[in-house]
Amino acid sequence: MRKLLLLTTMGLLLCAASGFVGCSDDDNNISGPTAEDTAKVDMFMSEYSGIDEVNGHVVSMTMHFIDSIMEEASASKVAAVVGIHMTLDWHSASEFWYCTAVDTTEEGEVFSYIDSIQFLHGEESVQWPVDSLVTEVRSFQRLHVTSEMIDTATIWQNLVFTVLEPQDDTLHASGSGGLLAEVHEVNVEGNDSTLCDVSYDMDFTYNHLKFLDTGEGLNLSCPRSGSLAATGTFGMSCTGTNESTLGGTWSVTEEFDDGMINFTIQHGGFTFKGSDSCD
Repeated sequence: MRKLLLLTTMGLLLCAASGFVGCSDDDNNISGPTAEDTAKVDMFMSEYSGIDEVNGHVVSMTMHFIDSIMEEASASKVAAVVGIHMTLDWHSASEFWYCTAVDTTEEGEVFSYIDSIQFLHGEESVQWPVDSLVTEVRSFQRLHVTSEMIDTATIWQNLVFTVLEPQDDTLHASGSGGLLAEVHEVNVEGNDSTLCDVSYDMDFTYNHLKFLDTGEGLNLSCPRSGSLAATGTFGMSCTGTNESTLGGTWSVTEEFDDGMINFTIQHGGFTFKGSDSCD
């Protein structure tokens, strides 16, 4: 399960963060009832996809924690990383590993992680998991980021990964997550001509996502079934060359069906629907 878990975690979280419009290399060419509606969706998706980087930090640290434990690490054996202080502690009462990390490797930014991880062999929780016996891994992580531009940024993920039988080639994932952030002076044009203040308050749900290893590896961005959903508020106020304001409640869903994705985007009384291939 370790190989499946490592690969699928990367695909699951980054797919969920990429805008919920297919996780495909092809453009979906979304168009709305009016040009203004289309522009709003484009604006929302362009900024919303920016949480890829934060989700990447969450994924990387979760996998570092899991790998450290599965390599029979203890707090004194955690692999050293320059600029990152890590701890791993086993809590016998809860039968969870309690994991923390503070990352200061990015100049001017501090990433603080807290994760609780549990391994199961069947119905039995274990301190030291055996790869060939693991049937379920539970991870409950919080990441808090501070920097000069970020007033607050907190992302959380509660995820459960399961296989029906040990060493099965199919991995199932379900759970929830969220993002609360306020970021100032985002350089959206890449040349300082337009600066934006951006805020997010979004909740995510991952429903019975199924990943299959066909022998050639997993298609990380394309679950064979299941769904993803996001809902919440998004706001952006820009000054400079392209002044604009966007706000309100957004709802995005993706449903996966054997290589196809059916997606729906809702905001302000209008609905966009479409489909795309992710194979």
